[in-house]
Amino acid sequence: MGDAKGLGLPQGTATKRQKAHGYVLVVGQYLRDLLHAQTPALVKDRRYHLRIFNKCFVGREVVDWLMFNEGLVDRSKVIEMMTLLQKNNVFHHVTDDHSFKDDYLFYRFRLDDNTFVMKRENEPFIKGWHLFTKLSKSGNSITFLQSRVENSISYEKCFYGSEMVDYLVKKGQVGSRQEAVMLGKDLLESEIIHHVRDEHHFKDEHLVYQFHPHLETIKLSDLLNFDIKPIRISSASSSPTISYMTQSNKLHSPNEDISIVSIPRHASLPGNFDGLSLRTLRSFNIDEPASSQSSNSSPKVSGDTKAPPSVLLRQATVDELMSQESPYIRKTMTITSDSVGYGFIVRGNAPCYIQTVDPTGPAAEKGLKVRQYVSSVNGHDCLKMSHQEVADLILKRQNEVTLEIMTHFRDASKTT
Repeated sequence: MGDAKGLGLPQGTATKRQKAHGYVLVVGQYLRDLLHAQTPALVKDRRYHLRIFNKCFVGREVVDWLMFNEGLVDRSKVIEMMTLLQKNNVFHHVTDDHSFKDDYLFYRFRLDDNTFVMKRENEPFIKGWHLFTKLSKSGNSITFLQSRVENSISYEKCFYGSEMVDYLVKKGQVGSRQEAVMLGKDLLESEIIHHVRDEHHFKDEHLVYQFHPHLETIKLSDLLNFDIKPIRISSASSSPTISYMTQSNKLHSPNEDISIVSIPRHASLPGNFDGLSLRTLRSFNIDEPASSQSSNSSPKVSGDTKAPPSVLLRQATVDELMSQESPYIRKTMTITSDSVGYGFIVRGNAPCYIQTVDPTGPAAEKGLKVRQYVSSVNGHDCLKMSHQEVADLILKRQNEVTLEIMTHFRDASKTT
């Protein structure tokens, strides 16, 4: 299955890399469903000192579980598979500070914290897997997936194209029958579904379709046959953009410093926050404690400084942000630190942007979002500043910061 032939698209509609990437997303959703279904829970809210991380799992626990339940015998292979899923943005470290490790570190599925960017290229795989799992359940399969006859031949576990359109409209997953047909075509071209005789594209007609049989045989070890990298996707309406799955170094010039500056929440840092310098802040990354550590011990210091992928779909320039015709909307907010801190991470240089927002922190409560650019801090224009300078401004005031942020009007409309 190294070329993802089970998810091949109709001739000429996708490259092998796109097919393989789609398969990785499907396997990722398969794993998410597995972990959410476990008792005792593997995905749950977890506390570290004064901070609660919602719906997360521990790297080491998942490796142990997969070794025992999936028949895997090599921990390094499990890490390899999980790393592939993380690189394709199936899940991420809760503060985006670490690649996947067989350690007591917290990770979260992107669908669980709404940081997964749904695009036309990946939507069929995510929605297709959801439809397959929902409609294949015993109760639903009896009423929806039935034996159907086409050209005097009987086929099992089938549905008519018009029935799928009816279902999608009734459940509110699309706004019209035309949108349902478009989604059905995407599902077929992604080989989530297929016509039983492979003679028709998806149509709102009395034609018989099935979910592709490969969906019933998915297993995590299939990922060992892949050697793919996140792919570059062109925008249909403008110049090429980098998808959310693209490695961070493609979003920056070769000479740009892409170190992450984390705006700390106090209990996450060893020692006192007062007087903490930027140099000290950038000299380490914080892990969750090893299981042998007590809840009062300091977090261990990690030497892993590899930057996680950027959340930007495309890097905007300062000139673009400052233009009178800029599509970016300005908004000012004042954030008051709680006992743990502000709860967000700044990244990039001239301009800086929001890389991560703790969904339980004060920044999220005020409406701060990822991919927003930082225009000013406490009244100081910072579009042309480095992330070190922006962090200095934020840290100048211990308990409160006023930010002017810039959001693309498309993203702004999604949050209103």
